[in-house]
Amino acid sequence: MARPSGFSPEVRERAVRMVFEHAQDHLSQWAAITSIAEKIGCAAETLRHWARRLDERIDEATRLAGPERVRVWRLYLRAARRGFESGFTSVYQVRARV
Repeated sequence: MARPSGFSPEVRERAVRMVFEHAQDHLSQWAAITSIAEKIGCAAETLRHWARRLDERIDEATRLAGPERVRVWRLYLRAARRGFESGFTSVYQVRARV
């Protein structure tokens, strides 16, 4: 059973959102996680766990945002993460009708 968090659901949600929104500012997702965790005062491993749980609950995100938006968002995040981890990035603009 998971240990209760000392952080409110709102703080957890905002921290996870920040990881994905600011991933492009860091060399890897882990770098983004450690930076944001330090700012909000939680352990980086805790924030990594929150981000993974979001990915595990993709069905709920799909119900809330719709399948096309979720698909485009996941594609973008994966491409950005790979680019920053490899040290090679290019900028492309994709316009999706959702």
